[in-house]
This record gives sequence, structure tokens and C-alpha cells, in this order.
Amino acid sequence: GVISVSEATRQECIKRGMDPEQGVALPNGFDLSNLNSFPDKQESRLRLQKNFRIPLEDHFMLLTVGRNVKRKGHEWFIREVMPKLEDPVVYVSVGDGPEFDNIRKAREESQCRDRIFLLGRQPDEVLKQAYSAADLFVMPNIPVEGDMEGFGVVLLEANMARTPAVAADLEGIKDVIAPGKNGYRVPTLNPDRFAQKIHEVLHNNLEQFSEQTRSYVQERFSWNHVAQQYIDYLKSVIDTYKHDKRK
Repeated sequence: GVISVSEATRQECIKRGMDPEQGVALPNGFDLSNLNSFPDKQESRLRLQKNFRIPLEDHFMLLTVGRNVKRKGHEWFIREVMPKLEDPVVYVSVGDGPEFDNIRKAREESQCRDRIFLLGRQPDEVLKQAYSAADLFVMPNIPVEGDMEGFGVVLLEANMARTPAVAADLEGIKDVIAPGKNGYRVPTLNPDRFAQKIHEVLHNNLEQFSEQTRSYVQERFSWNHVAQQYIDYLKSVIDTYKHDKRK
């Protein structure tokens, strides 16, 4: 038996020769007690504002967390989506990687550069402050041949901090974001739709939606919920193996 972390990774296994009957897609499970200790939202905003000079007063905060690799779409978001956002927003990116210089160049060339903050790698304390301070998490992945998003753990980390997400409708992200439950998915490489959905979420009962996202993750991805799916599948593999041996 083969357990894939998302339907996208299962399909990749099938492309590489796996019998479709042999594998199943099951989500990651989380000990949510490890994702429970997020600081107060207002306190987090004040700390980010003081330590990184991010102008959060009267601004919405958009956040991206992850390695700076091409498929994450950081550069694309800065160049294509930021200029289309009419709301007073700041965009904060936490993480580093091989694409950092290209992302920094995109920021320097952007007319929105005063509202784009690339924080690089940060300790867990600052990361949790960023998750809590953000109004919306964005994951603007783009298709890259030979690379893919297997799941998207950072989306759930953001949700646990009561931060909903707008993300590309791509690969493993499809298994994490349930539209209207913990965020929304938009067509990849479509800056107009991305900007429109960000505007809609920011202005449509954001506070209520933010609370809802946390509840959804607790119900859908806790080990209490996921473990039984693993147990049932492992039992089915054992039963199949025993049946094949009797043959």
C-alpha cells in the first residue's frame, strides 16, 4: 500500500507506475496542541511594527511564509498582483531560499515597494507573531515543471492563528483549502482573480471567517480525526495481503 499526502502526489505516483488500486491520499495529521500558542493579534501587530517598521496602522496585512523557490510564486505576486490591489495593504514575506535575490529585485522595481517587506528567515517567535498579525495569508503558487506543492502545511499554521487564506488552485493546495471554510482557491497565474478574491475576503465578515478557519482545521486535520483514516487504510492493506497469501 502507498499513502500519499494529497491527491496531487497520488497522481504523480500513478504517473510513475503505481497501480491506482494500491495507493490512497490521506492528509497530514497534526497534534494541534503544538499549534495552539499564538500571541494576541494586536500585540503581534505592534511588535512587527516596532521591530521591522511595518506600517500596520490603517493597513491590512497580507502574509506569505515559505522557502523562496520559484513554485511559491513570491516574485509573480509582487510583480503581477500587488499593483492591482486597491485596498491599503502591506505584504510581508517570511522565509529565504534560492529565489530571494529575484524576489528582492522585484520589490525594488515595484511601485508598491514601500508596502512590501521581505523579512527572510525568522525565529519561531517572530513567525508566530506574523501569523497572528496577518489579516490574510496568501499562497500564490505557480506551476513549475519538475516541482510541486505536496500539501501546504503553512496554510494550516496560518488558519490555526485565525488567519484565512487565498491560494492558487494548484496541486496539494487543493486538499488543504476548502472554499468558504478556511480560505479560497483561485486559478493560478490569474492576477485579476487573485486581487479580486483578496478584496472580497478582506471586506466580507473577515473577523467571523477568521474564527471559522481555526475551527475547520481543528475538526478536519487533528490526529483525532485523521488517525482513524490511517488505521482503516492500513487494515485494508493487511486484509488484502492475507487474502493474496491464501491464494
